[in-house]
Amino acid sequence: MPETQELELPLAQIEVDPDNVRSEYDPEIVAGLRNALRVDGSFINAPLVYPIDKGRYRVKHGSTRVLAAQGVLDSMRVRVVDPPPSESTKLLSQMGENLLQGSLRPADIGVALKRLRDADGKQRSLSQLVGALKAAGLDRTKSWVAMHLALADLDRDVQRLINQGKIGAEVAYQLRGLAHEDQRAWAERIISEGITLAELRRLLGSTGPDESALVPAEWINRQVSERFAQAAAGYVEDGGANGRRVGAEGQRRHGRVMSRWELLPVVIEADDPHRLRPLQTAEWAREASMIEKQLAQEAMFMGGYAAGDAVNLVVQAVDEAETASETVMAALNAVRQLVDRPGDLRPGSALAEFMSMRMNRVLANLGQR
Repeated sequence: MPETQELELPLAQIEVDPDNVRSEYDPEIVAGLRNALRVDGSFINAPLVYPIDKGRYRVKHGSTRVLAAQGVLDSMRVRVVDPPPSESTKLLSQMGENLLQGSLRPADIGVALKRLRDADGKQRSLSQLVGALKAAGLDRTKSWVAMHLALADLDRDVQRLINQGKIGAEVAYQLRGLAHEDQRAWAERIISEGITLAELRRLLGSTGPDESALVPAEWINRQVSERFAQAAAGYVEDGGANGRRVGAEGQRRHGRVMSRWELLPVVIEADDPHRLRPLQTAEWAREASMIEKQLAQEAMFMGGYAAGDAVNLVVQAVDEAETASETVMAALNAVRQLVDRPGDLRPGSALAEFMSMRMNRVLANLGQR
């Protein structure tokens, strides 16, 4: 864990990483953070920066916050850490944070993976990329990596449409192997005609690249599994034809279809990394998942828990989540997103007032108000 030093730095000395894994920043999020900053005057979590030259610093985590501060503040509080030891370390760190927050878009994932493949003068194989991701706590399959790498080779305009959500990643994947001009033409047709994945595969069957080369069997299996999971979630939400049943370990069942909720963590950057050492050295941490470790860190730095108490709280929370109602789990995860993305809820807005009223009532029901 790098040593940190908290400083107030002029914004003119702080630059956003030009090689960040995200190609663009959502202007609405930046605007929302900027409005929140005008009201509060500072962010709860200071961005992490590292020195790059005398008097100059580059953002490691928190680029959106720095962009939001521009034009609002002359200086801002930051935490200075050691520079990343290698390009691959920096990329993995950025990808880990953004994937956990769900803010990294499909084409950008592909571009980041492509850079990681070639980082530090190496030419990593698909298996080595999967291994590097797993070592950083990002458990992804070969098919997931291969598909996103393919997106990075698509036409830039098509990549932009993917990131904007106008074309699904799996649909766009079918265009790989076509000339860039043809990719753009097909992308326009997909949007204007509402062409589905099945229709696109049929249309490309005689004019496009070999279907077997486009869709690896592992990727198809993964997509089928994800579609079943989505269908199960929708079925459970509607109650199903015969109603909802709760099976072992809180899994919602209908026939052989099961779904379950998981408590997701708020991403916390430790104000004092030394406080994390008891957590990192605990025997529990050897078997705990990345999400469970993040939850323990959240309990320590947002809730003020000692390391041992944070571990006990996480163990209990994970156990309770197995049988908790969907209402409770959905609410917890939704609030977590608002903590991570404060710009989504504007201060002084009517929605913010309703949020405040409802949270106060929840706290009152819990006997905490």
